[in-house]
Amino acid sequence: MKFFLVAAVVLGVIALSQEVFGWRECGSGRSSRKKCFEQICCSNPSNQIRGWDAYGSGAYGASRGSRKHRGIDIVCSAGSSVYAPFPATVLRRSIPYRNNNAAYNNGIYLQGTGSWAGYRVKMWYVTKQVRNGKKLSAGSYIGSMTDRTIHARGMTNHVHVQLEKNRTIVNPTSYACQ
Repeated sequence: MKFFLVAAVVLGVIALSQEVFGWRECGSGRSSRKKCFEQICCSNPSNQIRGWDAYGSGAYGASRGSRKHRGIDIVCSAGSSVYAPFPATVLRRSIPYRNNNAAYNNGIYLQGTGSWAGYRVKMWYVTKQVRNGKKLSAGSYIGSMTDRTIHARGMTNHVHVQLEKNRTIVNPTSYACQ
């Protein structure tokens, strides 16, 4: 009996460690479509895009006052693990807003590899937890979701995803498939 109890505890710790340290994907499966992001947020297996809330829409091209939204917002609960959407190399930290020391003002900039060569992605409101230069597989753990709602009550927590192809910003909506 003790053996089974110890084995169950060890297996539980291993499973939790895999989620915390990004050693496995969080329930996503690869789509049969050619270019689809892997699951970006552990709490959102379908890569659902933020709809309308008190701060507007998370859709590409949505109004942001005098400018347009240049990415999509993937719904993500505060504290959730965030994953690389495709195989990539970590370029650096990416900061959404200048002169802002809020905890949510964090992000990561990735450069695609393999079949994603030529693509780059900025992912904001994520606490980066991988080193620059690290090679990542699609679905690798890259950090955790900050709590955007602390400073923006009524906004749905989300990871902002801004995609570039050959250094030109492109609409990432069709890549958010699962």
